[in-house]
Amino acid sequence: MASLRDIRKRIRTTKNTQQITKAMKMVAAAKLRKAQDAILAARPYAEMLDQIIVDLAHRSETMSHPLLKAREVKKVELVVLTSDRGLAGGFNSNVLRRASRFLFENGKNFEQIRVSTIGRKAYDFFRRREVTLGKDYAGFYARVNYRSAADLAHELSARFLSGEVDAVYLVYNEFVSAVTQRVSLTQLLPLQTVSDTNATAAAAPVTVDFKYEPSRQGVLDELVPKALTIKFFRALLESVASEHGARMSAMEDLLRVGREGVEPAGHPVVEARAHSDHQVAIVHRHVRLVHAVHADHAEEMRIARRQGAEPIKVKVQGASTRRTSSVKRVQASGPELISPPPP
Repeated sequence: MASLRDIRKRIRTTKNTQQITKAMKMVAAAKLRKAQDAILAARPYAEMLDQIIVDLAHRSETMSHPLLKAREVKKVELVVLTSDRGLAGGFNSNVLRRASRFLFENGKNFEQIRVSTIGRKAYDFFRRREVTLGKDYAGFYARVNYRSAADLAHELSARFLSGEVDAVYLVYNEFVSAVTQRVSLTQLLPLQTVSDTNATAAAAPVTVDFKYEPSRQGVLDELVPKALTIKFFRALLESVASEHGARMSAMEDLLRVGREGVEPAGHPVVEARAHSDHQVAIVHRHVRLVHAVHADHAEEMRIARRQGAEPIKVKVQGASTRRTSSVKRVQASGPELISPPPP
């Protein structure tokens, strides 16, 4: 049973933890607003750029780009996006679980699957497992902007064009709302700009055409690398917004559990529990004292039986003891014993 001091100490500790949790929730909410605005602004631009490339590619079957060409896939690079910190609910574990499932399902389909990580949680997870590790982009979230995304997209496209890898996949959390995130596995290279449904619709006869400067191929060569960068930058923004939303939800859950699990100081339930614990402790002390008296009396009885004398009778009253006889010395073969007079 916890004492009154232990109960009050636990309440103080929980209140201090709630203050820290509340502060973390407010910080996550402020960052979420900025990240949400960024991803909502980037989505229409990325979707429209994909549609332009689709229209341009379908207007001329002779045009192509190396980043759009698919080839036999033997070597794959899997880029896993997690956060650098925890305390975000299932944000990291969901991505890592999906990445592990991809490795398990496709381990025998490809010659090699190399795992590159963005975020310390992903690196700490995969470095303890038997996987082929690629590059770890440590501290990348400290400089999330279009320039850094363009540099990383250019690095991935260079490995694809050189034949070092045949396909590049991204695993990240897609932002749906502040309380909902959806894990997404996307093929980054070769660049896929449309789904199967949209591809069928885009294959319809084209009735309107445009003039291109300097040429159709020149426009395509300029837009495809930019579309790759935008697609990767959008995945980064989705992951950042999802992280802040997941952390804000996790902190709210912790605050609710703290409010429900510990009563405030001075609450009648706490006072009654503390009073009950105090009474129980007093009873336990009395029981221990009575047990000690009985143990001492049993020892005296064993000694008296060995010496052939009648032991002292002990009467226990509540928590106190009283010896109820006068004593006299008797001679025995051995040490002197204290024995009560006959009744």
